[in-house]
Amino acid sequence: VLEKAINEIANNHSEILEINIEDCGTAMRFLTSVLAITKGEFILTGSDRMKQRPIQFLVDSLNKVNANISYLENPGFPPLRISGSELNGDSISIDGSVSSQYISSILMISPLLKNGLKIILENHIVSEPYIDLTLKMMNHFGIQFQKTENCIVVTPQKYIAKDISINGDWSSVSYWYEMAAFSEDVDLKIHGISKTGFQGDEVIATIFEDFGVKTTFYENYIHFTKTGNVVDNFEFDFSNHPDLALTVAVCCAGLKINCNLKGLKALKDKESNRFAAIVSEIGKLGIPVKSDEIDEISFNAKEIIFEKNILVNTFNDHRIAMAFAPLACILKEIKIEESEIVKKSYSNFWEDLKNLGFKIGIIENKI
Repeated sequence: VLEKAINEIANNHSEILEINIEDCGTAMRFLTSVLAITKGEFILTGSDRMKQRPIQFLVDSLNKVNANISYLENPGFPPLRISGSELNGDSISIDGSVSSQYISSILMISPLLKNGLKIILENHIVSEPYIDLTLKMMNHFGIQFQKTENCIVVTPQKYIAKDISINGDWSSVSYWYEMAAFSEDVDLKIHGISKTGFQGDEVIATIFEDFGVKTTFYENYIHFTKTGNVVDNFEFDFSNHPDLALTVAVCCAGLKINCNLKGLKALKDKESNRFAAIVSEIGKLGIPVKSDEIDEISFNAKEIIFEKNILVNTFNDHRIAMAFAPLACILKEIKIEESEIVKKSYSNFWEDLKNLGFKIGIIENKI
């Protein structure tokens, strides 16, 4: 989606270019900043769900450095009308507790501003490893910066085009960890992925040690084996790793591990309300899930007898589909609505499962 949008912008000859990024929140946030410094008139829109996802913090921050961005429907939400121009401003303050993608979005355009930019990060910073990843990528392409605990300074500079080798996505690998945890024995190698220290979600390897999965790291692949050592109780703060929360929650349920999961506030504004989805969909297994409705979820699964014939509502969210699919190892069968949604981040997910021996079929448009 993002690549398609960038091509549309590069080849634009329209008086007003309308860009529909569908359900892609990353594209919405990154393009908002890119279009703000791109000459032309733009409308940035998306799906009905995208129009429910807040973007006011980013828009307010950009408008403070003289961007020209307005709302076409509901204030604080897409679609946006953006008039590209040269941005001027010395510093802005951003609430770091909302979304790291707001910060990454502004960071990537900051060297192109006339005076550069000083970004002051307020409150507790969520998903900070993604901010560090953004800075590492910017540095790879020639951008220098200064970073302290709550401040990032980028001076006016130009990006330098270079080749880059892209490591595999650790968030997507998490579902294979889940399948390994649910299996009696595992001898699995995943190629195209390595431990670089760039991706915060590499922590999944450490997490799954508690679920009986050992990871051996090699230069271009990782190797899973089983240890048989599974904890009875698990607790973790996902403030810096929100995309792993679903996988770990479902894994705890499948292994009947009592768990207390914190740092979940950001889940409410993802492709779906993942916070509510954990409560409702894990509840279908027969597990009473407790939540403070803000940031924390817990459940006791030790004595649970799983319900059968589970139908998982994905709420049009790719990560829900992929996080619940491995339960087939435990339940022998599970039905997932809107199975095609996985194409958003892992288009070959179902084919890869088939290659591992899973039987997958379409039943009345539901898998």
